[in-house]
Amino acid sequence: MSLRRGCIRFRLALPETRKMRSYRHAIVFLDWDTARRVTPEPRVPINDVRRASHQIDRIFAALQNIIAGKLRSIDSKSIFRVRWRLYHGWYEGKTKTTDFAAIEKYLLDAKTHVIGNISFGNEIVVACALLAQGKRAQLYDSKRRIEKNGQIVVRQKMVDTGLVCDLLHSVRISKDDIHLIYGSDDDLLPGLFTAEAWGGHVHMFRPDAGSKHLPTANIVTVLERY
Repeated sequence: MSLRRGCIRFRLALPETRKMRSYRHAIVFLDWDTARRVTPEPRVPINDVRRASHQIDRIFAALQNIIAGKLRSIDSKSIFRVRWRLYHGWYEGKTKTTDFAAIEKYLLDAKTHVIGNISFGNEIVVACALLAQGKRAQLYDSKRRIEKNGQIVVRQKMVDTGLVCDLLHSVRISKDDIHLIYGSDDDLLPGLFTAEAWGGHVHMFRPDAGSKHLPTANIVTVLERY
């Protein structure tokens, strides 16, 4: 405290301004068939959309813990906002599948979940159109019934290639984002390697090791099975 022209002048000791934490974005490219095996639960009957929606909530809870752990290891100081793109056979012809309907029901009540400095909102996109857009971006007929040896088998088409195309497009336009892939197929690896060569921040999670002849150290994490 000091006097100046008859007035009392106070010098207040203010605390140092807290350094603002930076904000970063992460996007998860999720093979839905692989993701559904992250919890040790029996498959819900295909037409039971309500029960499937509850199971989806448990799947995302398990995935959020995996993703949060990885992001903290990359940058423990920044605040992350995570969004998701889901890849699967979402259309049979031009008709939405029951898997699509279950995701839509889940999203009606999905809420933001926070783990430390990681925010998981409801930015969840059913990836049935390419990120690059364009007049041919919509990918219908990704689930098909094919006759083989007198039997009807169900096959998914354009799932891995669609994921890889979106990954590379995202790395090209948003190189500073963290790009995480959750899948089980070695067909995803060439895209992962290319994204890394382009300077992208990329990492893949998978439930099995895949080929031992491919250089996946420090870019692929094999998860423990339940």
